[in-house]
Amino acid sequence: MKKLKTMTKDVLASGDSREVMIDYYNGKIMQLTDELNDLTLLQHPIQIQTICGKIMAIKNIIRDMRSATARSVLVR
Repeated sequence: MKKLKTMTKDVLASGDSREVMIDYYNGKIMQLTDELNDLTLLQHPIQIQTICGKIMAIKNIIRDMRSATARSVLVR
């Protein structure tokens, strides 16, 4: 989880637009999903749990970004 928070700060610090950051995180989700496809539940349960946790954390980041974008549009 700390790595994801650090990754978030790095991406946010880069000055990219929210849309670019969301695309970046969607790419990360696809990459992690590909990793999941190579694992079997009986042989890799801890890795599967870890990857699923990362995917959930990234989806929460994307959700927060989208809601922040929606709030900023409403404020204007």
